[in-house]
Amino acid sequence: MTTYAFVSPKGGVAKTTSAAEAALTLARAGRKVLAYDLEPQGNFAARLGITPSTDVLYVADDVLDSRSEATLKSAAVPSPAVPGVDVVIGTRDLARRDSESDTAHAIPDEIVRLGDVYDDIVIDTPPSLHQLVRGALVAADVVIAPVQCATEAYEAVEDELVPYVATRVAARMRPGQEVHWFMPTMAFPNTNSTRDVIELLNEGHPGRVTVPIRHTTEVKDGYTSGLPVGLYRPNSTATQDYALAFKQVLAPSLSAATTH
Repeated sequence: MTTYAFVSPKGGVAKTTSAAEAALTLARAGRKVLAYDLEPQGNFAARLGITPSTDVLYVADDVLDSRSEATLKSAAVPSPAVPGVDVVIGTRDLARRDSESDTAHAIPDEIVRLGDVYDDIVIDTPPSLHQLVRGALVAADVVIAPVQCATEAYEAVEDELVPYVATRVAARMRPGQEVHWFMPTMAFPNTNSTRDVIELLNEGHPGRVTVPIRHTTEVKDGYTSGLPVGLYRPNSTATQDYALAFKQVLAPSLSAATTH
């Protein structure tokens, strides 16, 4: 089982969009996927077709509550939009877990308890560097940082996320952990900001930068429809770019899928 975590200290960078496309890509390859929504706003679950009327027994907050009997397996519900994906739903109650130190240990512990029920786990995280994110980073086998092609988004990842992973995670809780992939998002080809961010990422992290994901309004429209953009507009530029990017990012799982 491979666990992928999508992380950024800045919101609005297509982090949740990217996580949903990863879940879709893995499911289409025949993988059994758990989409673990650690975002208090629940946007990851919504992108995968979950609505307020979806029948659920437990949510992500229940799983992290030591007094609850909830587990990841009992909290998972099938995605109405993507066959092969089960979803653990994020709700606003998760916000209180972000300040509790036990959260960073509970997240990886619950994943270990899950066993081999799923082939892959895709985690979406809140735009912060607090306990929910820390737990996801400890649990992750592959860490992906979506980076909007704008200076402030690049600086948030370079000056905040990368040092945080090195000093707070790799040095204390998950030896050797790092940001494995940097994914330029919301790219406008032939603009200075896009060129500058991609150039800086390649200079600082050679061999770990995916193809840029071009900006398209269809990404937002897909969210409104409760669908990953790859289902909402299969021929969109973003869908094409994600397909190329995930050949690299999801290689551990996609390679395993082709051998079975």
